[in-house]
Amino acid sequence: MTASETGSLVKMASAPFPAMESKNLGDVTASWQMTIGDLPFDLARRALLVVLNRKAFFPAPSEIRTAAVELSGGFGLPTLAEAFLQLRVAVKRKRYNECHVAVEYVIRSIGLEKFIHTEDPEVMYSHFRAAYAEQAHKLRKISLMPVDMQAQALTGYPIELQQAMIGTERPALTGGED
Repeated sequence: MTASETGSLVKMASAPFPAMESKNLGDVTASWQMTIGDLPFDLARRALLVVLNRKAFFPAPSEIRTAAVELSGGFGLPTLAEAFLQLRVAVKRKRYNECHVAVEYVIRSIGLEKFIHTEDPEVMYSHFRAAYAEQAHKLRKISLMPVDMQAQALTGYPIELQQAMIGTERPALTGGED
């Protein structure tokens, strides 16, 4: 999004708040450009409208980014139930190449062989649920960061997961349809 488009967003955001007329909107625009300037204008505009309809206070950039991720469907991380089903299929087929990369990451970190050869599958499934919930939470937090910070935060994750999170087909950075 350009600085001019960010300025338009700030004007749109300040319109319902008469007290903002006396503020230096140039500083607000500069701050928003640094924090949410990586979002496409259309997506940021729609996210701003969502935030303005949810609350009675001037929006923070983090709220706009969160709404943008929600509007664009996040990063397509499977829900816990979907991840669990993918695990069950992986155990049955003795391979995880059909799993989402985040599910595969958790299965690999625990070890597919442990799931296949366990004498107590419920304990292993419980372990998976906890590990996946933790990773999904971390990845969703990373998804709310600006792109350059995401790349740094994903250091140490497998390249396939990094590419899924910040690759060119990244849902959170597409403008979508109105």
